[in-house]
Amino acid sequence: MREETFRAALACLTDAIHAEPMASWFGEGWRASVDGQAYYLGGAGEAGGLVNAHYGREPIVKIYTTITDRY
Repeated sequence: MREETFRAALACLTDAIHAEPMASWFGEGWRASVDGQAYYLGGAGEAGGLVNAHYGREPIVKIYTTITDRY
């Protein structure tokens, strides 16, 4: 998964949701929330000596998603 393809897919999904008439029942799309999901990659990795306060020594990748009051 590449960042540019993830962004493009998320933009398409957001546009489709905002185009639905019923979406306006939930708000105008001015409020948003962002959350990151951490996925463990396994193994010690190159940065095995580094310690992340939340995830320890395990190598991870984080994917952030955004939701608005239209969802």
